[in-house]
Amino acid sequence: GTHLKRDCHRFIDAVQVALLDTATTTVYPEGMSAVNDPTAAGSFPFTMEQMSRTEQLMDEANLPTFPDGFRLLVLTPTQCKQLKDDAQFMRYAQAHAQFNALFPQYLTSCGKFHIFKSNTLSVTNNSSSVAIHYGHAIAPGVLLAGMGRPPRVCASTNDNYGEDVLSIWLADLAFGIANNTLAVSVR
Repeated sequence: GTHLKRDCHRFIDAVQVALLDTATTTVYPEGMSAVNDPTAAGSFPFTMEQMSRTEQLMDEANLPTFPDGFRLLVLTPTQCKQLKDDAQFMRYAQAHAQFNALFPQYLTSCGKFHIFKSNTLSVTNNSSSVAIHYGHAIAPGVLLAGMGRPPRVCASTNDNYGEDVLSIWLADLAFGIANNTLAVSVR
């Protein structure tokens, strides 16, 4: 049961990541203008400057914030490490013990972002075989979800007369993007 529950959660996560990867706006590190610009690993790290430009872009577009005045920034572990290595970020970052207790993936807050780490975000190689990490800056209202029937575990009728225990989870779910301008891809 716990394996099927984990599988269901991973499926929902994978669908949401794929939907957020379709954001219409992309913010690259300073000096980078396309995915194929880096020719060596680590040549364009994620920095406070890139995060500030993302925040400015979202503010200028009048994108909403959550009730606490923040938006979400979800980054890969590599992006989080690069950000923590940025001295300017470390001066501005704020830790919130109450979030860390509830959300182990929570990194910190900085600017108008609550920053979370996720190891299920997209990472693809460019033409120089350099890994490009896809983070997401998210404003409320970007994702849609609906449920006709909740997930449940179903046993297969093809069980070799009870010798094989085959089961899957079934659900009637719908996912979509309400407005892909409410998310920004940070690479």
